[in-house]
Amino acid sequence: MGNITVCTTFHKPGLDLYGQRFIDSFAEKVDKQINLLVYAEDCIPNNPRANGIPPDDIKARRPRDWHKKFKWDAIRFANKVYAVFDACERSSDWCVWMDADTFVHSNWSYDQFKNLLPNDKWLTYVGR
Repeated sequence: MGNITVCTTFHKPGLDLYGQRFIDSFAEKVDKQINLLVYAEDCIPNNPRANGIPPDDIKARRPRDWHKKFKWDAIRFANKVYAVFDACERSSDWCVWMDADTFVHSNWSYDQFKNLLPNDKWLTYVGR
């Protein structure tokens, strides 16, 4: 097990709200052998139905989850898929997704990180 690349994404408001804190804590606490690949975006969405705004009649059609706007936010989540795909293409051994609202509060060695990666998988993420 060799190269470990962590990837994450955020947009400009995310950078201001949590992204910079993540980058700083990662740089300070995570072993320098582990690479961080950040995908940042600052765009104007062009399809309101795919950007967290559900149709007006959704409450009647989907009573259990009409209020879950993230289910209508395809553009927001599609960016993550493309970022992870690109990161995997750039990684030689391991690519690990980590949310940008993560805060690394303790030192994290290469061996500690490596021990979290299952030998029988080719893609993983660091859960909360």
